[in-house]
Amino acid sequence: MRVVFFVMTAMAIACAEPADNEDPESVSLVSVNGWTTVEADDDPLAIHRHAGIVCGDEGVIVENGVLEIDTGRCPYFSARQGTLLFLDVDDWVAVTIYHDDLYADPPGVGHVALLLGEDLLWERTISIPARASVFTEHIKLSRAYPQNTRVDFHLHNHGLNHWRLMGIERSTGP
Repeated sequence: MRVVFFVMTAMAIACAEPADNEDPESVSLVSVNGWTTVEADDDPLAIHRHAGIVCGDEGVIVENGVLEIDTGRCPYFSARQGTLLFLDVDDWVAVTIYHDDLYADPPGVGHVALLLGEDLLWERTISIPARASVFTEHIKLSRAYPQNTRVDFHLHNHGLNHWRLMGIERSTGP
C-alpha cells in the first residue's frame, strides 16, 4: 500500500502545473557539463586574474545539475561555452546563483559576471563576509544573439567559499 501511495504521489508531483513563481517557458541557455576553462590569453575579464593562480580540477564539480566552485581550491574561475539557443531582441536571460556563507579574513569581495559574445551582460560584486544567499538576476536583451554565441561565466573571490551556478536560462521575464 505504501508503494502505491508513493508512486501515485510521485506521479501527481511530476504532472502538476508549475508553481506561480516558476516560468513554464524557461529554457536552459547552456549545458551544465559544457563548460570549458578559459586560459588567461582568452579570458575577457583577465584584468581580474592574478598571476600564478591555478584552478585545480577538484575545485570545480558538477553535482545534481549544478556547477559548484570551491574558491579554496579554485579562487579564480572563468569558463565558456556556446549558447544552445538563438536569443532575440527583448528576450530575457535569467541567471541563478547560490553561495554559502562567505568568509574572508581580512574582509574582501566576490565578483561574478556573465558575458554573451563580447557583451558584459551582467555582473555583481558581493562584500565578504556575507550570509548565504540565492539570487536570480533577470536581464533584458537589447540585441539578438545567434545560437552557439560564446557565453562566459566568471567568478573570483577572496576567501575559502562555495558558489553554485544553478542555471542560465532564456525566460519570459522577471
